[in-house]
Amino acid sequence: MDRIYPVKQECPRNEVKALIDELLLRHEQHGRASSTRDFPTALRKDLTNSDYQFITAKTYAQLSRWCYPERWSDREMYVRRIAMKLSEMLFGEVIPRVQGSL
Repeated sequence: MDRIYPVKQECPRNEVKALIDELLLRHEQHGRASSTRDFPTALRKDLTNSDYQFITAKTYAQLSRWCYPERWSDREMYVRRIAMKLSEMLFGEVIPRVQGSL
C-alpha cells in the first residue's frame, strides 16, 4: 500500500470541498493543462475514499508542489493560493515541497 498522510480530525470538510470545486471550475473555464484537473480530482478521491482520514503520498506530493510552484504564472499563483489554504486546513500548516510521489 502507498504511504499515507493523516488529515487533521477537525478539518473543515465543507470549506475543503468548496476549494476543490473552485479549482475544478477554473480548469473547466480556462481549459488549462491536465495538472490543474488531476490534482483536485486526486485530492477529492483520496479524501472521499478515506472519509477525510488521509491522502496518499502521490496526492501529498502534488499538493506540496502546488504550494511551491516552480513557475510564477497567473495559473500557478491562483492555484498556489488555494493549495496553501488546503494544506493549512488538512495538515495545520503549509506543507514543505517534496519531490516525486514519495
